[in-house]
Amino acid sequence: LKKAQHNPWTDLKAKYPAGTKITGTISRVAPFGLFVTIEPGFDGLVHQSDLSWTREPRSLKEFGTQGDPIECMVTEISPEEERAALSVKHLKPNPYEKYRSGTVVHGKVLRVLRSAIIVELESGVEGMVRKKDLAGEDRDPDAGDRALASYAVGQEVDAVVVSSNEKTHTIELSVRKLEREVQRQLIRKYASVERMSLRDLLEEK
Repeated sequence: LKKAQHNPWTDLKAKYPAGTKITGTISRVAPFGLFVTIEPGFDGLVHQSDLSWTREPRSLKEFGTQGDPIECMVTEISPEEERAALSVKHLKPNPYEKYRSGTVVHGKVLRVLRSAIIVELESGVEGMVRKKDLAGEDRDPDAGDRALASYAVGQEVDAVVVSSNEKTHTIELSVRKLEREVQRQLIRKYASVERMSLRDLLEEK
C-alpha cells in the first residue's frame, strides 16, 4: 500500500496551538475578513467578527492593508480542512465579561440623543441609558424628558447594567434603578439603626 502523504498543516497545528499569539502579514483584504500569512505557504483568516469585541469596523482597511504586519491569536488550525482561524479581538479581554447585569458602572456622557444618552464606560465600550431609565417617578410622564435635558456631554454618570449583548455590541444601563437601590439600602440602614436605638432605650429602662 502506498504510504499516506504527510500533511504539513499537522506540523503547523503542533507549532501554533490554539491561543498562540503571532505576528503575521496581511496577504489579502476580503469583504468578509483579512487573510494573514502565518508562514510562507500558510494563510489564516481573521473573520470580520473577530476583529473587535465592541464594534463592526466601517472598513476592514482600518486594521491594515496588503503587506502590513498584524498581531493576532490562533483560535483553530484544521489540518483536515487545511485552514487556520485567527482573531485580533482575542488579544484583549472580552469587555462584556465585566459588564454583566447588576454591575454598577461609572462613565462619561459621549452623546445626548432625543431619547437616550450614550455613556463611555472605557475606551471603545459604550452603554446606553434610555430616557425612561434616567430618573423620575412612574406617574410623571415628563420626568424622563426633564432628566434627559439635565445631561450634557462630558458629564459623569453612575448607573447599573441592565443587560449586555456581545453580538449586537450593546450595553443597556439604568440610572433610575441604581438610585432606587441606593435608596432601599439607606432605608434598610436607618431602619436598622432605629431598631437598635429603640432596643437600647428599652434595655436602659
